[in-house]
Amino acid sequence: FFVTKINNRGKRQRRIFAIDGFNIYNGKSSRAGEGESKRKSSFFSSLIPKKLFNVKRKTRHINTIDDVFKINARTFKIVLIEKGQRKNLVYECQSADNCAEIMAKMTFIRVSNRLF
Repeated sequence: FFVTKINNRGKRQRRIFAIDGFNIYNGKSSRAGEGESKRKSSFFSSLIPKKLFNVKRKTRHINTIDDVFKINARTFKIVLIEKGQRKNLVYECQSADNCAEIMAKMTFIRVSNRLF
């Protein structure tokens, strides 16, 4: 799913959000978003390793999720527990259907993992 992550400072970041049986994935979109232009690489950016421009935490285990809830029809919040601290991740989906589908999948996987 293409989503927009809203960080702690309110900055909007275009992301690809995926879920499998054990992890949630948060990666940068390879295509430019609406109204954004693709940046050309400069001399200095060619000297810096590409990993510095990637997302810090691409994968999070589904068991680190403490809670998931809707903020509104297209926005949801994931509460994680990492290193003993609670962390909030807020995502906005392109449609209410996408938001409902993501939340349903996460809820189902979390409940399934607790049973086994």
